[in-house]
Amino acid sequence: MEEIKYDPRVLIGNWQEELLTMKERERLYELKKEKGELKAQKARRFFDYMSKEVAITLPDEYVRYGGVFQLLAPNVSNTPGGEGKNCCLALSCVPTEEELESERYFVEGCSISASPHLEACPRNTFIICSTGDGEKDGQPVLYGESFHLRPAATRDGEELLVQSKFGLLSNKLGRSGEPSLQLSSVKNVDTKWHCVFIDPNYRFETNGSPVLPNQKLIICHSSSNRRLAVEDQFWNKNLFGLESEVSVHTMLDPRRLEKGNNIWMIATQKHGENKVTIEPADTKC
Repeated sequence: MEEIKYDPRVLIGNWQEELLTMKERERLYELKKEKGELKAQKARRFFDYMSKEVAITLPDEYVRYGGVFQLLAPNVSNTPGGEGKNCCLALSCVPTEEELESERYFVEGCSISASPHLEACPRNTFIICSTGDGEKDGQPVLYGESFHLRPAATRDGEELLVQSKFGLLSNKLGRSGEPSLQLSSVKNVDTKWHCVFIDPNYRFETNGSPVLPNQKLIICHSSSNRRLAVEDQFWNKNLFGLESEVSVHTMLDPRRLEKGNNIWMIATQKHGENKVTIEPADTKC
């Protein structure tokens, strides 16, 4: 049967319905554009916010409660490129696409990774808070003393704490098979951390002494006594690129010393830096 050919000006099929559907889509598009609800607009606001520089604590004699710090892992040996050179990574929150869509960038359950992006920004700056009811802002953090870690730039005044659950079947495990880190809105033993001196021979003597900024140390998960670790064999791709998994996992060398994966620094601004930065919304613990 010969195919019927129509003139281009002839309207066929459900042309009226298709025309109305197209006009309605255009109307909804313009409406969302005016309100800033398009996904591209949300993504632009998301990355603009995440790239803003946060004012971290100025150089001081000690690490103090209520201060804004970065947690850096300076001795990571494995990188995605496999160069085998030591690199520095920053503990960072990892918002997902769902959080981008809802524009609540840090929510309960948000995962934690180690990122090669070292500029101080909302996702890699943290406030050290006291675990007790007393106000300790401004007082030095001591070796062996438990504290909470929370993101410095949470929105809507929500207090979220870094936690890792250990010893339960419902635990979240990373690709490494070790307990991973997430944000939690509940204060409990799983959100407590403490620092120990890097040299095991002096840990007893230094217990109870103030923690120094920008010095290598070990961060321990208080309830399990496992070390905070960079799992540099396991790199995950997210909205910000390739980032290493972080867990609570004690890694020892043949001399029974912590490997570079367990070594951290609580970093402040460097001497001589004078940056114009945004302040965190609230640093009170």
